Amino acid sequence: MGKLIYTNRAIKKISNSGLKKWQVEKTFNKPDFIRPSIVPGCKNYVRTNNHLEIGTTIKKTDDDNWLVISAWKRRLFK
Repeated sequence: MGKLIYTNRAIKKISNSGLKKWQVEKTFNKPDFIRPSIVPGCKNYVRTNNHLEIGTTIKKTDDDNWLVISAWKRRLFK
């Protein structure tokens, strides 16, 4: 498995949403589910914990690395 490469947009989104890179990496490595993304060629990896959803949009590159396009965090209601 290749390494994660973060786009400038992903770095900004991680920072703005109060996430840490380790949370994005954990979501990618152990997602609760994976769903198609609206971004062509990408998938959304999603993990939920304590009424919080953390997601990341990732694309596999030609050299078997993983490009992190975006990340988000949102509260889930009971």
